[in-house]
Amino acid sequence: MNRSLTVTALLVAAMACDRGLSPAESVDALMHAVTAKDSVEIARLVDLPRVSESVVDPLLEAASRLSDMDPDFFGRQTGGMGIDMLRQFRPMIAPFIEQLFWQLLLDPESAQRGPLGSVLGGREIRIDEMAAAYRGVLSEREEGPDTVVVTVELAPDDADMQPVAVELRLERTEGYWVVVAFSDLAPTFAELMERGR
Repeated sequence: MNRSLTVTALLVAAMACDRGLSPAESVDALMHAVTAKDSVEIARLVDLPRVSESVVDPLLEAASRLSDMDPDFFGRQTGGMGIDMLRQFRPMIAPFIEQLFWQLLLDPESAQRGPLGSVLGGREIRIDEMAAAYRGVLSEREEGPDTVVVTVELAPDDADMQPVAVELRLERTEGYWVVVAFSDLAPTFAELMERGR
């Protein structure tokens, strides 16, 4: 191959790599990977430590609201742990969420038998079913040259549950989009906790 053809081929390849998946396509690919339990693709498309950390403060905020509204229900759900004690566990919550995600994805039965089982009271959580509730991207908004917030709709099969809109923050990394955080999650948590009462 002569020099000009080689340069042209490299430029075309670089342009193709640079395009990659759009933010919406990356979210679609992530949901497909979760449904297929493809841990390699999930690890490529989501920064799980950062996503887990983004959950902690909204979760504690929603838990605090629930504790104020219905202390008895909150106590039953947390094994008698008060909100102040729960806040003391803050540094451990994100690593726990990350571990729990992989456990629910790869070995859900063991997760249900552990401490989560007593909190859930026999209700089963299936990550693949949660991914199946994904109904697509509602909107995208840019927050910088390499940051996008994508709003997705989740609609569980449960007829009693209304669709929920969740915002995901994505960053461009090495030519593709990675989910790095939930955005504005506290109202969603509060609504889900209220439904669970």
